Amino acid sequence: MAGREDYYERLEYKKDLYNKRIENSEKKSKDYSQASTKILDNIPLGQPILVDHYSAKRHRSVLKRADNYMGKSVEEDKKAEYYQDKLNNIEKAENGDIIYDDDPLVLEKLNAKLERLEEERKQIKAREHARYELTNIGATIRAVKERIANIKFLEQFSEEEKDYKRFKTLVNKSINRVQIIFKDRVTKETFKFLRSSGFVYSKSEKAFQRKFNRQGIAILHRTAEELKDKKVLLEKEEELER
Repeated sequence: MAGREDYYERLEYKKDLYNKRIENSEKKSKDYSQASTKILDNIPLGQPILVDHYSAKRHRSVLKRADNYMGKSVEEDKKAEYYQDKLNNIEKAENGDIIYDDDPLVLEKLNAKLERLEEERKQIKAREHARYELTNIGATIRAVKERIANIKFLEQFSEEEKDYKRFKTLVNKSINRVQIIFKDRVTKETFKFLRSSGFVYSKSEKAFQRKFNRQGIAILHRTAEELKDKKVLLEKEEELER
């Protein structure tokens, strides 16, 4: 079966997480905005900085603090918008407007989408239409067919584990990821190398991983070959070199 077994659990977890982060950022934004307003309330409206007066330094300091608070308020607003966008994407995934490869029903949903697109193309052909309409929908249909073909290919791919002594590689179909798992903590240089190859460290999996797809499989094998030839990968090896 395609996708992650825990896909829907993860969606619920992320919804809860993003809602909390939105609420937290909105509260912080409001608090910072109120703090800025409160500071400015102590300065008479429209009063200029009295350059040669002893109060000038304090006036500038007060304005700077108010500006800093307002800047932080804007930053929190942007964070809230960022997490709202993520929340909106989850809702679109639940409604079928977005189809993720991690969804266990990805093939079923893509095939249903393909049927809708094919029917839409028939309707376009049956009426007067601009040339670009058929061009655009044809490109979309080809992209969906390509996704379906790739996912079917991956479904036939067996889970694979290979031991390289200091680390092992794993094609973990149950979570739709390819992984590199080390025997000990890696050096900063190793960490940067893995990040440059698109691997992200997962604390829950205790592994460096990236998405399970054709590209991910190819990069996993290539990265493993490069890693096995490196003299220093782990922190304890780095310490022995000193």
